[in-house]
Amino acid sequence: QVVLAEHNLPLSTFEALVQIAHAEEDTISVSELAERIRLSPSQVSRLAIDLERKGQVKRQRSSTDSHSTRVAVTEAGRLVALDCKFTLDDSGVKRQPGIAPKGTPERLTGLEARGQELGLRYIELDGNVGVLANGAGLTMTTMDVVRHHGGRPANFLEIGGAAYTQAKPALELVLSIPGVKSIVINFCGAFARTDVMVEGVIDAVDELEPTVGMFFCVHGTGEKEAVAMLKRRLGVEPFDTMDEAIQAAVEAAR
Repeated sequence: QVVLAEHNLPLSTFEALVQIAHAEEDTISVSELAERIRLSPSQVSRLAIDLERKGQVKRQRSSTDSHSTRVAVTEAGRLVALDCKFTLDDSGVKRQPGIAPKGTPERLTGLEARGQELGLRYIELDGNVGVLANGAGLTMTTMDVVRHHGGRPANFLEIGGAAYTQAKPALELVLSIPGVKSIVINFCGAFARTDVMVEGVIDAVDELEPTVGMFFCVHGTGEKEAVAMLKRRLGVEPFDTMDEAIQAAVEAAR
């Protein structure tokens, strides 16, 4: 039987529990904290140990989130977690074969599933301006600027890191989104060469012959070669700034 069903503890309480678990100096005493949150000193000590163990599990099991939101106290004085949330980091799935199959399967659209099979980070949205960029930060910034200019991004798709050679299948994904009326292609090269990414895009254009407008902004490693390739093979002049390319894409999608 549950005597105390819920405790909404402030952040300072959790900090104190962590300090108690680590036996740090100059922290609140167990008895003081017990009085504050209406638990016995032994229960506070138990809670501190459990909290520390949750932290260990999170680190050892590649978790991005591991917590309980409600703790109950039984008539016998035993602490019981009423719920638990455990989120496994996508990059940790292969490192955790024992627990990955036990999770709730992620609900993916057909295109998201295809992106996952290709090893691409792709999320389908409800807009009409397609987005292709390299690096998560640049991709999210591109999406924010699309919204800033009154447009609606149709997707999140980045080909940063080792995925920069997959521009061709990435563009095929974006072109498969229903309702896409224009596409922003925003490449900024460092490790990822812009000429390699642009060549993949051009190959996809040659094969698929898309009818939607594509608006390029290309800077960084391989920029000179990339710009020359766009002019020679597509007859396209990239925009000088990301803002200009996105404004043109948003306008074309209206």
